[in-house]
Amino acid sequence: QLSASRRLYQWLYDENDGKKRRWTVVGAGMAACVLTAGYWIGYMYYKRELRELSKKAKEMERLKAKALKKNRLHNQSMLLLVEGAQLEEEEKEAKRRRTEEAQNFARFIDE
Repeated sequence: QLSASRRLYQWLYDENDGKKRRWTVVGAGMAACVLTAGYWIGYMYYKRELRELSKKAKEMERLKAKALKKNRLHNQSMLLLVEGAQLEEEEKEAKRRRTEEAQNFARFIDE
């Protein structure tokens, strides 16, 4: 009864097939290293892309909020301008009505 490590050693260093098996194991190890490194590099690239995308999204959100704020201020100023124009119109209308009433009153007194 041989231990597992001893059986592995004998399997790798067999006279007939040992060399081929050793190179197969080395190749498999190298392939595993390359695949792991490739996966790790891809994962890091993916994380960096996500980070950049989230930065861009935050920047877009900030610009959008800024534009909305600016637009809201612009809309408020436009509303104030419109309200001011309406007040001016109402004042003109009231003044016209007062002068008309004064003229009517003057005509009434003259008669």
